[in-house]
Order: sequence, then structure tokens, then C-alpha cells
Amino acid sequence: MKRLIRVAGSLLLIAALLCGCVPPPGETAEPSSTLEPSPSPTEETSPSPELSPSPTEEPSPSVEPSPSPEPSPEPSPEPSPVITSPAFTGDRGRKAPVFMYHAVSDNVWGLEQLFVSPARMEAQLEYLRDNGYTGVTFEDFPLSADIEKPVMLTFDDGYRDNYEELFPLLQKYEFKVTIFLITNFIGGNIYLTEEQIVEMAESGLVSFQSHTHTHPDLITRNADQQREEYTKSAEIIAELIGKTPVALCYPVGSHNDSVTAVASETYQYTLTTKHGYWREFDDPLNIPRVRVNRDTSLTAFIKHFG
Repeated sequence: MKRLIRVAGSLLLIAALLCGCVPPPGETAEPSSTLEPSPSPTEETSPSPELSPSPTEEPSPSVEPSPSPEPSPEPSPEPSPVITSPAFTGDRGRKAPVFMYHAVSDNVWGLEQLFVSPARMEAQLEYLRDNGYTGVTFEDFPLSADIEKPVMLTFDDGYRDNYEELFPLLQKYEFKVTIFLITNFIGGNIYLTEEQIVEMAESGLVSFQSHTHTHPDLITRNADQQREEYTKSAEIIAELIGKTPVALCYPVGSHNDSVTAVASETYQYTLTTKHGYWREFDDPLNIPRVRVNRDTSLTAFIKHFG
């Protein structure tokens, strides 16, 4: 039995030697080193492939619009012709400003601004005379060449103070003016009488023209009614002073193209209340005027001649 045990032990020893588990006799076995875990290979973060910048798309060259052909310059429109008297030759002629007055009095019984004081009226006439201005009326057209500085003073309505206050001043300064008569009002309380009109006309200093027969708003009248206003007024004036009027002053300045067309059948000149400076060859059917009021100073009056 012992022998069997020895034999088994020897066999076991030989097996151990063969597998290297037991060191050969005389060799001490070295302690096995602690296994350090081999570092798990660092996952190299594979460098994220650099996105090669997508080649910038070269912008397709912007198509330059072919230059639009330069517009051929439009011919500047011909200026519309100025409506003028038959004598118009391209030259508007001498400046002949037309001033608009009404009453001349310090006895103010109506709209104050319409009453120029006799003192201011005289100052204006004195200035005109001393500075070489000539008072003209429509009978003076066409103007003679020797009138260098024409000016027209017009008085609307035919108030009696035009005889009492204005007429003596005209005689003193030998200055001609125009008075527009409302023929149906002649002889009324505040209007000129027939005798006064005749005397003034015969002096050669006053030209009497038409302000219609009844002073209506002409735009509200039909053509036949307008004709009656014009012709009746012209007949009365012609019978009274022996001269047919050639000019009409629109009541309150109210007119339009049709009113002017009908008026031109009777009159050569028509005057408005529109502000402006007329020249001798300007439109004779659309004559502007410069208003003179009670508060118009001599300085303000003189400025219109600059």
C-alpha cells in the first residue's frame, strides 16, 4: 500500500514539473506580479475628419443687365401761346399797371377798406405826377411811343364821392382815370348823377366804362341775360356821353370762359379783380389789377412800381 502511495506521489510530481506549476528542485518560485490591467487602449478619438470646407461656390457672376438704351431726350414742349391782343408781336410791351379803387372819402358808410382817404389819394397822384407817370385810359390804346411810364387808375361802381372828392384832385394834377358805371344805379343816393358824369367826361380826365347794368354775378346768368347786361349798359353810357364804352369790369370779379366769350361780343377789354401787373400787349380779356385799400400807405403804393 505504501508502495502504491509512493508511486502515485511520484507521478503527481512528474506531472507538476511537466506543466511548470512547481519550480524545479533548488529554485524558489517568484511571487507572481500583480497583473496590472493592461490599459485598455485609449480609443483615439479618431479625429473627426475635418470637413474640408465645401468649396465655396463661386457665385455665378451676376448677370449685369445690359444697359437700357438711353431714352432719347423728349423735345421740350412748346410753350402755349399767350392770349394777346391782335397787336401782339412777341413783345409784351410796356408795363401798364392797373390799380383798382372804389370810393374816395373820409365819410365811411360801408366797408371801410373800400374808402381811400382824399389825403392818401392826393399823395398817390402827386407821386405819379412827380415821377413821370402818365394816366392812360382804354381810348389811349395803342399807346403812343412818347408815353414812357403808363399807369391806369380805375374806380368801380361810380360813387358820388368820385365827383366830390376825386374829380377836383384829377383837375389839380391833370391826371386821367377810368370809372366803371353800374348804369341802373346812376342818380341813386350814393351814385353819380347824369350831370356829374357828363361834366367829368367832357373834361377829358375821366373815361366812363361798363360795370354792367345791374351788377349781377354773371356766372349765374345765362348767355342771353349776360348780353342784356352788357348791351343795355353800353347803350346808356353811349347815349349819355356820346362815346361807346370799350371795356367791362366784371362785378365782384366773377367770370369764367363762357362769360368772357359773351362779353367779348360787346367789349374789347375785360377787367378782373385778380392781382397782377398788366402790360400793353397782354390778354385784353383777362386784365389783372392791383387793389388799393384805405390802409394802403404811400410806401406800399410806390412798391408796385419797382
